[in-house]
Amino acid sequence: MITAPYNFVPLSEKVFYPFWDKDVNHDIPFSDGESAMLSIKVTAETPIYIRNHYTDGDGYYEDKNKNKISTEFCHFKDSDGKKQYYIPSSSMKGMIRNIIEIMSFSKINIDEEVLNKPLSVRDMTQDKKTGQIFTHDMVATAKKCGFLIKEGDNYFIEDCGNVITIKANEIQQLIPDYRLDIESAKEKYEQFGHNDNFPFETMIKDKRTIALYNQRGSIGSLVMTGFIDNKRNEFIFKTTNKELPINKTIYEDFQKVYFENEDAIDGQYWKKEWKSGNGRKIPIFYIEKDKKISAIGLTQIFKLAYKKTLLEASHQTIEKYRLDLAETIFGTVRENMALKGRIQFSHLKSTHVSYEREKSEILGSPQATYYPNYLEQTKVNGDKVNGYTTLMDSLAQISGYKRYPLHKGIKKS
Repeated sequence: MITAPYNFVPLSEKVFYPFWDKDVNHDIPFSDGESAMLSIKVTAETPIYIRNHYTDGDGYYEDKNKNKISTEFCHFKDSDGKKQYYIPSSSMKGMIRNIIEIMSFSKINIDEEVLNKPLSVRDMTQDKKTGQIFTHDMVATAKKCGFLIKEGDNYFIEDCGNVITIKANEIQQLIPDYRLDIESAKEKYEQFGHNDNFPFETMIKDKRTIALYNQRGSIGSLVMTGFIDNKRNEFIFKTTNKELPINKTIYEDFQKVYFENEDAIDGQYWKKEWKSGNGRKIPIFYIEKDKKISAIGLTQIFKLAYKKTLLEASHQTIEKYRLDLAETIFGTVRENMALKGRIQFSHLKSTHVSYEREKSEILGSPQATYYPNYLEQTKVNGDKVNGYTTLMDSLAQISGYKRYPLHKGIKKS
């Protein structure tokens, strides 16, 4: 049984719309309208941290894109140069709006651009007794390989037959400074270059084909992949002069995982190489099912594209141009429709003059792809789940609104 400090309020499939939603505007006030101002005081019973919007030289780090990210609590400087700390109005407004959405059965307020991005999975779960990786629809272990090629609007694999592995010490006989532990294939190719004339001979060991360096042997292409724990081999591709057709949907899944994902370092590298026009073919591993290619990837154990996006799993039955209750209060902007909110929040300024950071901590971010919790699980029998629902399932749906239950008291350590 999985335990967590948070839970979910289930997503309402149907949305409630107030009968007066079409009459809402800022030009004509309601005849019975009211206005008011509320003052609130918030006490932090436990430490809180809201990162500053900008860097002012007092504390920051650089992310992988060289952007400066502040490490300080949100603040501004007054006329005397003193820091005035505050909780941004947007934080409080977002929290209140989220509660109103839940209570009024409104549309879930999500970032469609982010949630509509294709996702992929490579479940490396191992059998505790044998250490073998489980075989299921969440991991792809290829036994064959080849080069991806395009002819007109059609895609093919220049077949290289069964996977041939080669150990680091064999590669070092030709490339002395070669190292297996470099993080990405991109770095390896940039450091050691592409070698399409690697001389080798093969032997069979434990039903696997292994390559050994041999100056008088056959010639193949040395294919390098990124580093993962316990990795011991690279690969030799030797063409069989045979082309295998690929269904376009198989290529599109490959494209989602590697080309459309900007965080896929090796995917972006091969995308650039392929489009450069230098004639370089993409080395890929493939899986066959019923004598047809069912999936391809850049590593022997490669990622598979999920069949649904999180946006699709967040589906609600909505009337596109009607306003739900939360939108009539907080406003909305979508396509050609916009409505200003009827409620404003100010910053919550600290009554303390100082801000203390006891220690640096790495805080975990929500992982919406963690399907045991973030997707609604329907095959539940008491504390057991008889098969998890994932984004591979056509009926997959998000668990709902993530909420941390309120507690009556604070535990003192």
